[in-house]
Amino acid sequence: RASSRTNEQIELLEALLDQQKRQNVLLRRLCEANEPEKAEEPTAVQTQDEDDDIIRLVAER
Repeated sequence: RASSRTNEQIELLEALLDQQKRQNVLLRRLCEANEPEKAEEPTAVQTQDEDDDIIRLVAER
């Protein structure tokens, strides 16, 4: 009973995380489309930003 609630909460948190990742991608695209043209930034900065978006979930035991 408690474990099924926990599993449901984990599923909801994972779904929320996926939605937030999609929103971040859309917001990033929107910001890039609205900013003035400038020189291309190095890709290392872009990969660091993507790594910052990753959140790891650890189930409680």
